[in-house]
Amino acid sequence: YNLTVQVSNMVGKKAETALNIHILDINDNIPHFEKLIFEGNISENAPIGSLILVNHTTPLVIKASDADSGLSALLLYEILEEHAKKFFSIDSSTGAIRTIKSLDYEAQAFFEFNVRVSDMGKPRLSAETTANVKIYVRDENDSPPNFDNAVFTAMLLLPTFKNVSVMVVNATDPDISVGSDLTFSITAGNDDGVFGIGATSGRVFVQKPGQLGSLPQRSLNLAVSDGKF
Repeated sequence: YNLTVQVSNMVGKKAETALNIHILDINDNIPHFEKLIFEGNISENAPIGSLILVNHTTPLVIKASDADSGLSALLLYEILEEHAKKFFSIDSSTGAIRTIKSLDYEAQAFFEFNVRVSDMGKPRLSAETTANVKIYVRDENDSPPNFDNAVFTAMLLLPTFKNVSVMVVNATDPDISVGSDLTFSITAGNDDGVFGIGATSGRVFVQKPGQLGSLPQRSLNLAVSDGKF
């Protein structure tokens, strides 16, 4: 406030002076989060130190505000759960969240933790509620498929006919959410083309029954691919 103060005496003599009054702010307002739930995502292949994102492009930033000024308006963010602190860090001043450890979708696809915000005033004040943070790990095709068994054994009765099923081999891919289709093939032991295999079904069947011969046993090498591994 800028005031002008005047004084006068009985004979009308006057004098004036300026009075400037400065109001000192005290820390009497608590911080408030802009919202109570923040959501982001991160690829499991993202390098350590990567920012958590929103919609794959925009960094996830936990935001709060404080009606005070100066040090009383400077905010400090911190993650509360110890488990989350092993994987993520939050910039104490900006609220941006980064990875500090490699992530694995197959081990843990979802993280949920709470963030507290406090101001730097004296006394230090904290928001009445914490912000809930949800981070979804995006699956990537980083694991090879595996056959359910290292060796499959089947018995084929003779005589047999074309397209008779011998067995169905099964395989699984740890990258369950990527949606890659598995492709089966015979890589060795089938030079004469006696057997065939369904590329997508894994069904091994007789293709040329007339060339089976009298061998008591046949060994085939099979492969399965997810398109990358």
